[in-house]
Parts: sequence; C-alpha cells; structure tokens
Amino acid sequence: MASNKWLLWIVFILILINIGMVTTLWLTKPPQPPHPSRAGRMAQPPLGEQQLLKELQLSEPQAEQFRKLRERHEEKVTGVLDSLHALKDLAFRSVLNDAGDMHTSQALMKRAAEFEYTLDTLTLNHVAALRSVCTREQRGTFDSIFHEFIGPSPQQEMPAPHR
Repeated sequence: MASNKWLLWIVFILILINIGMVTTLWLTKPPQPPHPSRAGRMAQPPLGEQQLLKELQLSEPQAEQFRKLRERHEEKVTGVLDSLHALKDLAFRSVLNDAGDMHTSQALMKRAAEFEYTLDTLTLNHVAALRSVCTREQRGTFDSIFHEFIGPSPQQEMPAPHR
C-alpha cells in the first residue's frame, strides 16, 4: 500500500513537470526571423552563385553579366511561379468545394502544366545564357559544376538489362 502511494506521488510529480515543460515551450517560442524581401535577396547573390563565380574565375565584366542575367531570370520566374501557384490553388479549392467540379480542376491543372513548361524553358534558356558568358575554358568548369548539381543522368542510374 505504501509503495502504491509513492508511485502515485511520483506519477503526479512527473505530470506536473511535463505540464510545466510544455507550457514553457509554448510560451517561450524563439522569435522568427523576418522573411527576406525580394530587394534584399537580389542585392545579395545566393551562396551557390558566389561559389560558382569563384570557381569559374570570372572577370568583373563577366560577373556583372552573370548578376544581370540572374536578376532578369528571377523577375521572369517570379511572375510565372505566382501564376502557377494561383492556378494550382484554384484547382485544389475547386475539388474541395461541395460541388467538386473535376472538369474545372483538370482544366486548371492543364493550364498549370503550361506554366511548368514555361518555367522549365526559362530555366534552360537561363543556363544557356550563363554558359554563353563563359570562355571556352570556363565552359568546361561550368559544365562539370552543373553536372554535379543535376546529378547522374537516368541512363547512368539504371542497371543494364540482363540477357
């Protein structure tokens, strides 16, 4: 009987400690850093870009071309991404409505796929434009860095068929 009392007191104390810790965690959340503004992001190049500029050993005019290309690309992509996200949001909201109009959702998703294609085309053109800024020697370095970034091709990952 005495051991049961001790066990109950221990459980009670542990519950109080648990409630105290959870309350402390809820009340003392660390402040979230503010989201960087678009202007702030464009003023400071991404870390990957800084490393790329360093490894390619670009001249100052080449580096300036890289920066301008990045800024133009980011402006174009931002508009496409905004439209893409809006379309997908509408498509999913349409499905979640009580009416659940699948035809509207499917039409919106087809339109979203066109924006995905536009986004991929913009990115391919951007990579080609960046590559064109490089000298012949720098292109070799650019290509090897880019191959590391995208990973092995699907053909390299697939095992050879057994015969």
